This record gives sequence, structure tokens and C-alpha cells, in this order.
Amino acid sequence: MRKHFRIWLVALLVSVIPGLVQAEGAGSDNKKLGLGINLGEPLGANARFFFLDRFAADLTVGYGFGEQGFIIQPSLLFHLRRILDYNGSNFSIVPYFGAGLKTGVDLAGANDGSGIAAARFPIGAACFLKDGVFEVSLEFAPGVEFSPQTKFDPTGGIGLRYYFF
Repeated sequence: MRKHFRIWLVALLVSVIPGLVQAEGAGSDNKKLGLGINLGEPLGANARFFFLDRFAADLTVGYGFGEQGFIIQPSLLFHLRRILDYNGSNFSIVPYFGAGLKTGVDLAGANDGSGIAAARFPIGAACFLKDGVFEVSLEFAPGVEFSPQTKFDPTGGIGLRYYFF
């Protein structure tokens, strides 16, 4: 009996929740995918995809100056939209926080060729222009590096993204 109840409950949640959640993405035109650059640590290409109005996945691929290496940084972000945001006439500012990973390969220095692994916890704010196609974000992400050595590992920077889809 419990097994059937769980199946019905999961089926109900899967069919009802998407209809209750409005996936607005970055702006008024339901733009969800933004591509751009990250100016900071690491320096490189950045993409942000909004699953829902408040939940986004972020990916930065580039060069890390601290490690002198190739870095890949995936993160999941929760935007505080309609909770703690500011809506001006031409723009809106939305704070966010999240969790992510940092991985890559050290290309120079004492750890040349060794792998990089770290946990990161981004905190930031995104400024969306009212047409919803351009975003500027400022982010700081304290973290802990586990490999090649255990140490404090801050990342962050200024993100510039244009939303296509």
C-alpha cells in the first residue's frame, strides 16, 4: 500500500509543480541562457542557465592565476528574486548565493601537472537590464582547496553575460 502511495505522490508532484512555477529566467522575455566572460579568478568564458526563475547553473572555464592552471568551475545558484531584490525603472539587482566546485590542472609552478579540487560557496549580486538580455554580476566565493594541498581558496570576479535563449 505504501509503495503505491509513494508512486502516486511522485506522479502528482511531477505533474503539478511545473505548472505552479513560472520559469522567467533572466528577464521579461523568458531568456534562460546567458553567455559571456568572467573578469577575475579565474579569467575566462562564462555561461549561466536558469532552470527556474530563482535557480541557475553557472559554469566558468578559464585560466586561474592562483594555481597558474586551467580551471573549470560549475556552481548552482539561488537568486533571491522577489525576496530581497531591487527593481528600478531600467534595471533590477538580484542578490544570490550558492555552492559549487572548482577543478582543473595546474600548468606551472611547484604543482605542475597536478590536479586541482576545491569546494566554493559563491555570494554575489546580478544587475539585469530591464530588457532582460544583458547581465552584470559581482561575485565573491570563499572556498577550500583539497588538492594538491588543503588551503583557503577565494575566487570571484565580475561577470558580463548576454542572454540569447
